[in-house]
Amino acid sequence: MVTVSKEKQKNAWQAFEQMLKANIKPDVVTYNILASGYSRNGLVMKVFDLLEHMMDQGLEPNSLTYGVVIAGFCRGGNLSEAEVLFNIVEEKGIDNIEVMYSSMVCGYLRSGWTDHAYMLFLRVAKQGNMADPFSCFKLISGLCRDGKVEGASSVCSMMLEKNVVPHVISYSKLISAYCQTVDMHSARLWFDDMVERGLSDVIAYTALMNGYCKVGRLKEACDLFDQMINFGIKPDVVAYTVLLDVHLKEILYRRWQDIAKETRSILLRAKHKTWLSNMKNNEIGPDVVYYTVLIGGQCKAAYLDEARGLFDEMLTKGLAPDVYAYTALINGYCSQGETAKAEDLLQEMLDKGMKPDVLTFSVLSKRT
Repeated sequence: MVTVSKEKQKNAWQAFEQMLKANIKPDVVTYNILASGYSRNGLVMKVFDLLEHMMDQGLEPNSLTYGVVIAGFCRGGNLSEAEVLFNIVEEKGIDNIEVMYSSMVCGYLRSGWTDHAYMLFLRVAKQGNMADPFSCFKLISGLCRDGKVEGASSVCSMMLEKNVVPHVISYSKLISAYCQTVDMHSARLWFDDMVERGLSDVIAYTALMNGYCKVGRLKEACDLFDQMINFGIKPDVVAYTVLLDVHLKEILYRRWQDIAKETRSILLRAKHKTWLSNMKNNEIGPDVVYYTVLIGGQCKAAYLDEARGLFDEMLTKGLAPDVYAYTALINGYCSQGETAKAEDLLQEMLDKGMKPDVLTFSVLSKRT
């Protein structure tokens, strides 16, 4: 929260009083600026005094005035005062009340009251009003974060009914949230709706690809990657990592029985080389997550020397392995009974000040 010193608050009020003494009549903008500053700094009574002074001067506070005050109260941690003012003004009635609704929705979200924000959104929507697109975006994000994907879906649907198209980020968050619940049908429906509106981007594609990968629908993930390329959308390192994971799983699980052991290592190396070449052509460098996925694939195939080589390659490129990268290699060593190497890696992590996570300890606990 940004606060203003008492000295600056005093100077602002003195400047305001000088205006009055000089017979310079302040306008609504002047009052809005003062009200915003006082409300953000928790000066509740000062705000109400200012609103009363404004009306004494023959100026009626408008929806923007109340909106900035409500937003300021919420930023300053005075949510109850914001609710009181909101209820008073709503009961009284005011033009362009959507501004105030939007402020209150964002205020609830800022305070972590996602359910209250959603219920207010629904109530005003049934009255024929709608919070502004930014508030809707914040609400969709909050609902998706809290795992309330059906609520986020309802907000998007109501926006579209009002001919307000959600932002591509809102679509991406909704798609990702449905993928996390393994509802790929709903995720695909919203994805297709987004594509039809010409709003698709690499984040949305990657979210859906990742969802398909997690449920084993590898062909659909690969088809999405091809579609993304055909639409002229440039993949990022995350998209390449997801697709690499898809192909590794296909090699390691789906086609494992059909591939001779001596051929598996060649396929894994070729896949790594192919993706690195594609990434280089798109001026994208592999990151730690990319290497971690590849190291994990080599470990699952029991090619520990190759896995260690990738780990060292990551270091030569100036990439610092994180806990997950270390754990992937530790897991590989443990699975092949090379306990000493696993423990050496763990000590290396500790020497670098890294704190092993639950997965690391779980892997080490099964080393025997």
